[in-house]
Amino acid sequence: MSKRTLLALSVALSVILHGLLLAVAPRVDVLTARAAPPDLFRTFKVQVVEDTRPPVDTTPGAEGTPLVTRPGTVRDLLEQESQRLAPDESLLEQIVDIEELAQRASAEEVEREHELEPDESVLAKVDAKIIEISESTARQDIQVARRLVAPSSNRILGEDEFPLLRGTPDETEEVLVLKPLPARRVGSGGGGAEPAPALLEKPEEPSGPAEPAEKKAAQPLGEPPLEKLAVRSRVAAEVRKDTDYEFMDDLLDVHLESYLPPGQGEGFFRLRIVPKEGEDIPPLPKDVTFIVDASRSIMPRKLERTAAGVRSCIEGLRLEDRFNVVVFRDSATPFRPGLVEATPENKAAAAAFLDELESRGETDVYTAIKPVVLSEFRAGIPNVVMLMTDGKPTTGIRDARTIINALTQDNALRKSIFAFGGGRTVDRYMLDLLAYRNKGESHVAPVLEDIDEELAGFFGKLQDPLLVDCQADYGWVAEENVFPKQLPDFYKGRAVTVYGRFDPEKQREFAMRLTGLAGDRKKEVVFKADLREAATGNSDIAHDWAFRKVYFLIGETCRVGETPELMDQLRALTREYDIRTAGYDG
Repeated sequence: MSKRTLLALSVALSVILHGLLLAVAPRVDVLTARAAPPDLFRTFKVQVVEDTRPPVDTTPGAEGTPLVTRPGTVRDLLEQESQRLAPDESLLEQIVDIEELAQRASAEEVEREHELEPDESVLAKVDAKIIEISESTARQDIQVARRLVAPSSNRILGEDEFPLLRGTPDETEEVLVLKPLPARRVGSGGGGAEPAPALLEKPEEPSGPAEPAEKKAAQPLGEPPLEKLAVRSRVAAEVRKDTDYEFMDDLLDVHLESYLPPGQGEGFFRLRIVPKEGEDIPPLPKDVTFIVDASRSIMPRKLERTAAGVRSCIEGLRLEDRFNVVVFRDSATPFRPGLVEATPENKAAAAAFLDELESRGETDVYTAIKPVVLSEFRAGIPNVVMLMTDGKPTTGIRDARTIINALTQDNALRKSIFAFGGGRTVDRYMLDLLAYRNKGESHVAPVLEDIDEELAGFFGKLQDPLLVDCQADYGWVAEENVFPKQLPDFYKGRAVTVYGRFDPEKQREFAMRLTGLAGDRKKEVVFKADLREAATGNSDIAHDWAFRKVYFLIGETCRVGETPELMDQLRALTREYDIRTAGYDG
């Protein structure tokens, strides 16, 4: 059959089938209504009978009246609802008289379980027991520092005397009043002012003699007699034995300055802690790792000066110190697998290792520093990382913000990172914030010929560590108004400076407790002063406080990003206090 014939048959068959479907469709029930249920009929058979029972008398009180739940008619029910019941005679209204009650109560004997009169024999036993308690027995369970407990008396009490807790009745109690250190302004010679980070442009702090204070400092109390000084010296020796903390109040000077801007409700303060001049404070040993960038971006002349500076730093290490040198390019090459003692032999070997450096390869900053911050560290001593680089990676992680955040998280403040650069091609953002967020500082030598000398001077400020892992409690001062948030380690010749704000109407007394570690010993400094008696500073204190807060906010933008809240605070502070920043001005 041809294709045309097949097509014609198919069309004809389709027409026939559709016609049949249309013809049958009206007869096909697709949806029908539900039929009504059949009616249900229930039949009941009712029979009417006559009630032949006799009528019941429902009158109240009638004899033989059965219990009923309601009266016979509705009228009776209504009458009973309106009737008032006569109250029964109450016993409370009757007068009850008991004949001769008072005489009977006084004559009756009452048996007591306990006698109220004191027993002389028992009192005698108690007095004897008190006398038998010895001095050692009385103290064996009292955990109090001995300096706070006066000696117990071994004198037997007389008949007319009463026992005392401590001492004898004729003794007078001596009250020792601790006076605050006199507040005074510190110039550049007072332990060295901390350098300003280079990320922000900040004027130098005033140097020279201190300006006269407008407020009179508190007058010191008179010196006690020599015998009292001798007693205090013995007490101080016992305190150092009995407590986990070693007090450093006699080794440090604390200087407090305040400034009240005219027309503002809040004031500013600056607190500096410096070692006392002439005091012999033994320094702690330290662990130092020198990380040197020897990649192709470091010119040979610059690398030579840097190596010379590192040799000078190593030469100045003490015998109890430990050190290592790590040279990095696209990978890191250590001088030794771990830290070594600063012996003359190790120093000479490290100098020979530095003499062979040459500039080549790419720069991978993160890969070089990460193993160092994750390596072992000794608790209670400073663990210093000295990084010498231009801060411009060319391989690996190249974003500065990512490197800073990752290394800060890896380090977790276990070690202090100090960054050093030379020349005018240094990434100041990288060096400044990496050091700031890891308890360190940064320094850039603008002249290449001065790199070795400035590097040795920069590291020289870290030669005499005194206190590490410092924590401070400022009492009533709000933490959000105190900068820096993380205190650096304490070194001899470097001041620990803290800035904050206060309300002069509500917050007049300043109190601070500084704690830290010195080897296996915990040390603390407790300082208290009246802000009204503090030395009066100038507007530089307010400007420096704002500078530290701006620097903190820039560190937060590196950590969490440039949020609108942080940017608004940055712009407001930079405008109000005229602080020039790198890219954050409004």
